[in-house]
Amino acid sequence: MTKLDRPGAMVMGDDGFLYIAEAGRIIRVDPGAPDRVDPVVTGLPSDGLHNLPGLAVAKGGGLFISLGSASDNCEDDKGRRPQSGRLCPELAEQPPRGSILFVPPDTPRPVAARSLDVFATGIRSALALLQLPDGLLLAASNGRDNIDSVDPQLSDQKLPHDMLLAVTRGSRHGWPYCFDLARPSPEYPRARCRDFVRPAMLFPAHAAPLAMLGYRGSAIPAAKGKLVVAYHGYRAAGHRIVAFATNARGVPLGRSIDLVSGWTAVRGLRPQGAPVAMLELADGSILILEDHNGTLLRLAKP
Repeated sequence: MTKLDRPGAMVMGDDGFLYIAEAGRIIRVDPGAPDRVDPVVTGLPSDGLHNLPGLAVAKGGGLFISLGSASDNCEDDKGRRPQSGRLCPELAEQPPRGSILFVPPDTPRPVAARSLDVFATGIRSALALLQLPDGLLLAASNGRDNIDSVDPQLSDQKLPHDMLLAVTRGSRHGWPYCFDLARPSPEYPRARCRDFVRPAMLFPAHAAPLAMLGYRGSAIPAAKGKLVVAYHGYRAAGHRIVAFATNARGVPLGRSIDLVSGWTAVRGLRPQGAPVAMLELADGSILILEDHNGTLLRLAKP
């Protein structure tokens, strides 16, 4: 296939079709006849800092679509900070930025994004989505940058943490008003952070989690029964793949272990690694798409 506009997320639907998130729309492709492209959702926002949608298949055949924010923390198009006493205009757009939309399986195609169900709001940028067997949706959200430019007493190296969110229908999360565990953003010092759903887990600051999978196989013992997360970030916490033990629902708990680490740049040998997507294969190995080098890698038992 050619002439796609910034294709990002891809998922295989229960109907046997491949769903691809492009800038501005979701398309459906028959793997046996890839020349035919059917638009599924149109009118998705494709501007701003986070202009590519995330995608996940929902139980029962629907789709979850994540829409990133246009800004870092609700600055306007000229970079001016938001007014602390007003709602962020991005959350009032149709569809709202920083949200997750839901497409029911029986939705006529194509459907305009503005008419879709807004499943959850206040999620800055979550390309990694995973629905657990009991229906709970996990979303790994990337935190803002340059928090010290607004409040010099806050460390950009340590804050804010990226977050794992437990998303349910109608849940309201904290972006851009709050960060970490119910801390008001410096632009919104009077924000009522208790009104928002607290994160299920904090990831390291600027780790940039871009992919998650619930590992079901046994070929990689260190990953067995765990949530595997790919950190894309270029700072110290990033460029690695980690695994978390989970509870009975599949929600992670405790500290992570490294599955792939030391993925730093070595002059004359390799650039720094930057994993963006993962797929578990039938033999239990994991395919890893890495975009700094432009490589497709396979993680398997030695």
